[in-house]
Amino acid sequence: MPIGKDGFIETEMVVKFLSSRNFKVWSQHAAMLNKEDSYGAMITALTNVFGDKNVAIMVLLGKHSRSSSGVSKKLETALFNKWYTVDKYRTADDMVAKVLGVKRSRIHGYPREKFIWGDYSKYITNRVMNY
Repeated sequence: MPIGKDGFIETEMVVKFLSSRNFKVWSQHAAMLNKEDSYGAMITALTNVFGDKNVAIMVLLGKHSRSSSGVSKKLETALFNKWYTVDKYRTADDMVAKVLGVKRSRIHGYPREKFIWGDYSKYITNRVMNY
């Protein structure tokens, strides 16, 4: 269930989705239901509907808009926590192959996936260094 035309996720539609009133009401409801990890619960619900790859791309696109960057950064952290702790993707290369479906040697041909790979690499480095 992609957000956009012809299966391509469009930036404008992602920003509109993440900054919409319905999303804000839903996120407040998720926060009330799961006070410990509200963004983790939202990531679980979003990945059940859209899939890991589409949610990762949506988060990437949402980070670059002022109206949705705050929630996107929190969702990105929750998504990366899920990948690291639950799915056990200890390297960015594992994640890019299993979640995004791109071979590491071909990553330069996929710009969105490359940015996600870079952000996840930074996340792993920071997590290991701050452990």
